[in-house]
Amino acid sequence: MEEWLWVLGIGFVVGVIGKIIRRERDPGGFFMPMLVGMGGAALAAMLGPAMGLFYLGTMPGYLAVTVSAAILVFLLTVAHR
Repeated sequence: MEEWLWVLGIGFVVGVIGKIIRRERDPGGFFMPMLVGMGGAALAAMLGPAMGLFYLGTMPGYLAVTVSAAILVFLLTVAHR
């Protein structure tokens, strides 16, 4: 359970950083990058261990969660242009 709190927190922080970097007004609103970051982190947290790539609670797991959230927030930014 504690790992999932970290996963959602990482996704939220990645979304906040994405919103700060991209200061333009977007149709998704203020919270959309945070929700997308949290969704990307949760997706990686479910798929990675299921595929045997990494486990939550380890450094590779948190790195994969962070990268996944960042990729989805970046794709959200590109899609709104």
